[in-house]
Amino acid sequence: IDAIQSVQVNISNYDVTQQGYTGANINAITKSGTNNYKGSIYYVLRDERIAGKRYDSITGSFRDPAAFEEKTFGVTFGGPIVKDKLFFFASFEDQKSTKAVPVFGPLGSAFNNVNVTQSAIEGAAQIATSRYGFNVGSFQIPDGTKLSVRDALLKLDWNINDSHRASLR
Repeated sequence: IDAIQSVQVNISNYDVTQQGYTGANINAITKSGTNNYKGSIYYVLRDERIAGKRYDSITGSFRDPAAFEEKTFGVTFGGPIVKDKLFFFASFEDQKSTKAVPVFGPLGSAFNNVNVTQSAIEGAAQIATSRYGFNVGSFQIPDGTKLSVRDALLKLDWNINDSHRASLR
């Protein structure tokens, strides 16, 4: 997120230059290098101890979230290659999370209950298999599932002249 300079949200826009979407268009603009060298380093740690309690609308009670750990590390750096002409901006982010379990589950489960029973879910799965030949898979959550994401960005901006600019990302 530290590589984002600005975000533009167009909701129900009727401009003819905006096309190919329905409802809303979100445009994120990445940072560019400048004539000064700048950078940032960040680290975020989040786990169940600093997450809020989950509200179960069926029982009207609150419960602690399941144990998890999320770690995010990132670094950005940008500056001039040729002053006033050619600039670079680089970003790297590494995110790891053990938060693999769903927040919601059927009535009687250890999750925040939705107003659906396990037998109703199994019945719908049976109909999908017998009538449509579609196997919906297992409803069991595998152990040891983890999220691991690495994002990298390199952007070059070239001020060709006062009327033209090229950008490569």
